[in-house]
Amino acid sequence: MLEHNHYERAAAAWLRSAGLAFVPVHERQRASLGALEGSQDSSTVKSPDFLLLGSGGSSFVVDVKGRRHPSGTATPRAPGEATGNPGPWHQQGVARKKSGGTWECWVTLDDLDGLARWSARLGPGWQGLFLFAYWLDDSFHAPEGPDLFGFEGRRYLFRCAQLAEFRQAMRVRSRSWATVDLPVRAARRVVKPLGQVDGLRPVSAGCLQGVGW
Repeated sequence: MLEHNHYERAAAAWLRSAGLAFVPVHERQRASLGALEGSQDSSTVKSPDFLLLGSGGSSFVVDVKGRRHPSGTATPRAPGEATGNPGPWHQQGVARKKSGGTWECWVTLDDLDGLARWSARLGPGWQGLFLFAYWLDDSFHAPEGPDLFGFEGRRYLFRCAQLAEFRQAMRVRSRSWATVDLPVRAARRVVKPLGQVDGLRPVSAGCLQGVGW
């Protein structure tokens, strides 16, 4: 993780508050994993942010993706106006005056390659996991819940996507920028609270179980 990245600092604090076991990975430089048996590929690979230790033989290579929500400058709500829901997963969000309200879940091809190669190198039981840290605009209403976390004067909503599920449902976002994302319907299925991932059983009772959307 990078200490100057507030998304990654918030993610570390949130995981710590949940009582989960994890190891931060120094990622200032790309890593050399060496060539796997039967492969001649010894190129460097992007380092993850955390190694997250699960239960039942499952552990996770975690890449934190920080996103602002809604993007752009928010329009203040009028008195009595309906507030937004943290969707679109499990439930549609309520329209705002000025949306910019897509829940961005794009990643780069380099991100995908990094998680896949780290998972393969670490061996059986290791899975790739994107952890989306959404920094919420002050005007955006979100119901209180264990996935909503205040840190250093900001509010964050955390969601995750397992690498295998993401790759099955992804689509090209930009060929020139080498990015991919998920269609909205797929995002509702693939992007979820961390507590819904098999192999992650939080130590803190009731923590990370979602906000009941």
